[in-house]
Amino acid sequence: KDFEGLVKIIEGVIKEQLEVDNNDFKLKFGFPSADTLFKNLEFYLTDNPQKPKLPIKSMGRGFISLFVVALFRAITDSDEGGKIFILEEPETFLHEHFQEYFYQVLCKLAGKNQVIYTTHSKKFIDVFEPQSIVRVRNNEFLKSEIIHPGNQLEIPKVINEFVMEDPKD
Repeated sequence: KDFEGLVKIIEGVIKEQLEVDNNDFKLKFGFPSADTLFKNLEFYLTDNPQKPKLPIKSMGRGFISLFVVALFRAITDSDEGGKIFILEEPETFLHEHFQEYFYQVLCKLAGKNQVIYTTHSKKFIDVFEPQSIVRVRNNEFLKSEIIHPGNQLEIPKVINEFVMEDPKD
């Protein structure tokens, strides 16, 4: 309510300075798009109120990776599910032991969500559940080939009104 009052005051000052008498003139407040918000989102750390806050991006790749894992853990602990998370090589800059830990966090997150990631690490796959692994091979960059145990992937016949005649295409 206080914010709406502030917007009205700013609107009045603008109308007065521009000498606008039109009652249809309104100042509207809008939230940034999700893309803009996430692109400009920054996190800071401090361990003392008298010390300056430090941006996490200045802490080094190891600490940034630790922060990312903590962020996913927080999402996992508070998430209601139904979301899709896509990550590219989550093992980057993680020690092998921490890769195992992050894999467990992603498995927990996948309990209520769809988690898709690419990896080159053996720590991010469960060899005892081969049905959970979908490999994509692209020999000589000519054509991608999906490799899945038993080839039991369900491929829809229509995707966004596009009819697929042959899934290999």
